[in-house]
Amino acid sequence: MGTATLVNGLVATFAGIFSNHIVERSQSFKTPFYASSVSLLLGWLAIQFLWDENYGSDAVTGLFQGKRLWTAFGILKRAQSPPYLLPSTLPDRI
Repeated sequence: MGTATLVNGLVATFAGIFSNHIVERSQSFKTPFYASSVSLLLGWLAIQFLWDENYGSDAVTGLFQGKRLWTAFGILKRAQSPPYLLPSTLPDRI
């Protein structure tokens, strides 16, 4: 068994135990999902401020890189549908 597999199993086990514990305390099955959003936010903050590895261009700055995001949306909006999504390529009967 590899180290990554072992750590993944341990994290999943502890997450399940923690989820059961907070459900018992809160009497709500929604609470583990709220807790997961907190852990997601903490992970995002850690990556945002502690991750030094960057193979991209230094010209792009900004927290969410909004200019690049809007450029990508514009490209997708102008793009034509791939042929496999057009109704003319669907079989006559199934």
